[in-house]
Amino acid sequence: MGGDGGGVTARAIGGTQGGPLVGPRGGTGIRAPGLPPLPDAASRQAICSLMRRVAGVEIEGDRGAFLRARLASRLGALDLLDFTAYAALLSRDRAEQAFCVEALTTNTTSFFREKAQFDWLRDEGIPTLVEAGAGRRAPLTVWSAACSTGQEGYSALMTVDHTLRVRRAEDLPFTLVGTDISTEVLDHACRGIYSASDVAGVEDAMARRYLMRARTGDGRARIVPELRARSRWQPINLIEAAPSSHAGVENSVFSGVDIAFLRNVLIYFSPETRSRVIAAVVSRLRPSGYLLVGHAEAGAVRHPSLISVRPSIFIKVD
Repeated sequence: MGGDGGGVTARAIGGTQGGPLVGPRGGTGIRAPGLPPLPDAASRQAICSLMRRVAGVEIEGDRGAFLRARLASRLGALDLLDFTAYAALLSRDRAEQAFCVEALTTNTTSFFREKAQFDWLRDEGIPTLVEAGAGRRAPLTVWSAACSTGQEGYSALMTVDHTLRVRRAEDLPFTLVGTDISTEVLDHACRGIYSASDVAGVEDAMARRYLMRARTGDGRARIVPELRARSRWQPINLIEAAPSSHAGVENSVFSGVDIAFLRNVLIYFSPETRSRVIAAVVSRLRPSGYLLVGHAEAGAVRHPSLISVRPSIFIKVD
C-alpha cells in the first residue's frame, strides 16, 4: 500500500490500479484526440478541494500534470474540452464526484508486505489474543482498512488460520472485514483472483494450503473458498469511518475488532484528519486489540488508549 511516489496518495482510501476510470455515463467519448489543456488554477483548486473534503487526501506536487494524466479519459468520456467545464460539472454532480475520486486514487499492495508484522502476529499477537479469550464470545475479527485489492486482508486470514492450526485451535471462529472507498478494488478483493506476480511473495507452504492455481497454467491463483467465505468487503470512507448505507454488512461488525490494519495511510492525511481516523479506528478495537500501521507512520500515532508494543504495532489498553 502507500502512495504512488508522485507527491499524491490515494492509498489512504484505496483506489484504482492503473489509469482513470471511464464510466458508463456521460458523452460519446469522441472528443478530439490528444490531451486536454492543463487545468487552470481555479480548476486545480476545485478538484483538490473535492478530494480533501470527500476523501481527506491532500494532493501535492505537480498537481496540474497529475490531474490531467488521471482525468483526461473522464473528459473524453464526457465530451468536455477543458477542466473548467469539468470542475463546473463536479460542483453539481455527485455521481461524477465518485468517478473523480476513483480516478485520482492509486494503490500499491502485496501479499505479506512488511512481513515482520505478520510474523509477530503469528508468534505473539494472535496467541496472546486467543489466550485472553478472543474468538470465544464473538469471532476473532480482523479489519483491513483501506484494503485495496485484498492482499493484506487475505495475508491476515492466512496468518490467523495457520496460527490456530498450529495451536490446535482451528475450531475458533475468525473473520475478516476489508474496507475501501473504491468499489472496483473491493470487487477484485471479493473475487480473490491474483496474477502470478501478485502471489510470488506467498511462501510455498502457505501457497499450497491457501491458493488454487489456474488450470490455464498462466500462474494465476485464487484464494481457497474456505478463506473467501470468512471475508467481507464493503465500501467505507476512512474520514467518516462508518459503513456506507448500501454496504450490505452489519454495522455490528465494527463494534468489536481484534486486529486493525491501518498501514501506509496516515502519512497522507492532514494532522486533524489523521487524528479523526485514528480515533474512529480505535473506537472499534476491543480492549487489548492491536492496531498495525506502516513503519513510517508510527510516530504519527497519538491516542490515549494506545500503547506501543513493537515499532508500528499498538495495543488498546482501555
